[in-house]
Amino acid sequence: MSLGCSDGVIEPAMLVPLTLARACNQDPKTVSLTTSMLDLNMDSLALVSVFAQFEAIYQVEFTSDDLLSLFQAVDVAAIVKTLKDVLPMIETSVAKHGT
Repeated sequence: MSLGCSDGVIEPAMLVPLTLARACNQDPKTVSLTTSMLDLNMDSLALVSVFAQFEAIYQVEFTSDDLLSLFQAVDVAAIVKTLKDVLPMIETSVAKHGT
């Protein structure tokens, strides 16, 4: 499975559903951008672990406001949007390569 890498940057729209699926022991094919966070049945500790993985992958430290936005996400697409807002270099890198 390609993770939409561009200049070594993993596209959140590819990474987030896969990471969430693995964290809640679901088939990655069943988790899409439209999947509700409630449908994933993840507890807050699992979400913290997932967010820590994102910090490690993107080499950033989320602010408390970033984390609040991530915790308030209603679906997978909202998490992707928050990551893209926090990590503008992803948009630039992906757009530059037309991926």
